[in-house]
Amino acid sequence: MGIAPVYGLANDDSHNYFGKGGSSPGRGWIMTRARFLTPESIINAIMAGDFYASSGVTLEAVRYSPGSGMLELDIHPEENTRYTTRFIGTLKGYDPTRKPVKDRHGKPLPVTQRYSDDVGKVVATVEGTRPAYRLTGDELYVRAVVTADRPPENPSFPSQKAQAWTQPVGWRRRIAPVDAKTAPPRRPEIRKLGTLDLDLVEATPVVFRDRLYRFEYVRKEYKSNTTGDTCFRFIDVETGAATPEFARGYDLGCAHVEGGTMWAFGVDQWDGSKIAAFRSTDLKAWEQHPALELPGWGLFNTSVCKAGDRSIMAIEVGRPPEVVGVPFTTRFAESTDLKSWKLLPEDRVFTKERYSACPSIRFLDGMFYMTYLETKPGPRYETHVVRSKDLVRWESSPLNPILAASDADKKIANPKLTADQRAKIAAAVDRNNSDVDFCEYRGRTIIDYSWGNQQGTEFLAEAVYDGTLANFLRGFFP
Repeated sequence: MGIAPVYGLANDDSHNYFGKGGSSPGRGWIMTRARFLTPESIINAIMAGDFYASSGVTLEAVRYSPGSGMLELDIHPEENTRYTTRFIGTLKGYDPTRKPVKDRHGKPLPVTQRYSDDVGKVVATVEGTRPAYRLTGDELYVRAVVTADRPPENPSFPSQKAQAWTQPVGWRRRIAPVDAKTAPPRRPEIRKLGTLDLDLVEATPVVFRDRLYRFEYVRKEYKSNTTGDTCFRFIDVETGAATPEFARGYDLGCAHVEGGTMWAFGVDQWDGSKIAAFRSTDLKAWEQHPALELPGWGLFNTSVCKAGDRSIMAIEVGRPPEVVGVPFTTRFAESTDLKSWKLLPEDRVFTKERYSACPSIRFLDGMFYMTYLETKPGPRYETHVVRSKDLVRWESSPLNPILAASDADKKIANPKLTADQRAKIAAAVDRNNSDVDFCEYRGRTIIDYSWGNQQGTEFLAEAVYDGTLANFLRGFFP
């Protein structure tokens, strides 16, 4: 049909609220993968289909990678319980025959129809607590049904078994494309989740050892900074736990993962001329290396990506005038070991003609994709995306901007924010969406960004694109 599926729910009628007789509660529910235990966070997860239904089986994780086509489940094991998972799908070329359900007089009932056995057939059955299925490309969708060999706590019918049902995956690539002749191209849909913190700006979401972290540049005046200086840290997004601070005295950092090593980069001071590299394999002990020194230059934000057999660093430069033209400008450096860097020739630049700050760079399909901050009349500040094969000639997305100030910036994504903090958010001037950075985690693109007045009152916020990073970037260049 070329449209998205309807998500599956489990719930109760609950006509008989007390006791276990009749239509009593606790027989069906959904489990959401929500960041926080708040109505906003739970609703966001439901709207994204990031939940599963259950009558008594608990899933510790549901992972789907659009790239590999692998659907994986981690089932929470209960003592003396065996689990069988059926992966159910409908394949290309299925028999679409359907028949109405009729009453005893032969009159069709206004209910769902009966479909052929090709619709929703079992494509694989796996025993155990770590079932997985790799889509072959023939499936229109696949979902998983987990069945335990024990009954639920309050069975609805004799011989009922406890179960869990996941949402279908693999269907997004089947959605009919928009007819370019009759409709304009659609930009990738970014959902703003809301504000995470105050007085934090530069942050990088990264995946390290299969966990999502947020690298944070902590300013000296940040409320919980007890170091007496600027520093860097990582936040485990799932638990909220912070790693030990490091890189004291350094500013405007970014993070990059290479294999089992986490790298961070920062300038020696705002408008400084030196960039340092920090590396760690456990986020606790850090080595420091001099990365790049450009005497007489004023350096600010950086971003790093892997590009074949080398790494590329995008560097925000504010001076001297003969280098930057109209500040700010992005220059580029390369490295083969991430420790020592070499500035690329001056024609590798974006752009000396206008304000272009806060770069974040990625490499995909032989091209560099870079987001940056563009200034507009008002003033207001928007994040745009460009791409280039050689860092010399740049193509701007026809769908820019990718992020701009909106009321959704002021939603509350962190339930730990105090009443005073929430009041400050509500009253703040919002004229920018800046310092965007992003990564892919479990098939979705996680986006961190800053909003505020671009004059010192700034907030850290989060957004998400429900698809891979590759699809996110490609989607802005139809």
